[in-house]
Amino acid sequence: MLPELYHDLAKLHEEKGNFVEAGNAYEKTISSFNYPLNNNETPEYIINSNFLIGEMHYKAQNFEKALSAYNRVISLYSENKKKDIIENVFWSHFHVGVIYKKQEEFNKALKKFKELLEDNGEEIPQLGKKLASENYREISNRLDYSGYTKD
Repeated sequence: MLPELYHDLAKLHEEKGNFVEAGNAYEKTISSFNYPLNNNETPEYIINSNFLIGEMHYKAQNFEKALSAYNRVISLYSENKKKDIIENVFWSHFHVGVIYKKQEEFNKALKKFKELLEDNGEEIPQLGKKLASENYREISNRLDYSGYTKD
């Protein structure tokens, strides 16, 4: 009952654009749920809340909390075989790369985008592959150009 109330509160905050509060409420949704988070019996709203924590902090530009949340769901759900969870894990990896790019940690971003491009899973969204490719190319060009201008 309590996790459902926090989840509803999180959705209300999200609808109002209060992303920090929404992220915190999604965190409370998870922390008040006293069962395994990656079990076949785990309710869908709990699984979604895990992914939404990172998304809310990303939207609020609270990148350290977003990175932590994304890395947590990647470790929790990477082995899951459900299509929607595979896609959410992919997008979590993608957002980790984007955060590294925004923080100008270009080598980490390149590595993350390269991993996504090398993933040949059938469930990987084509749009995601395209965006990962564009980011990889942009960062590669930026690093090549910055090396060129330093000479």
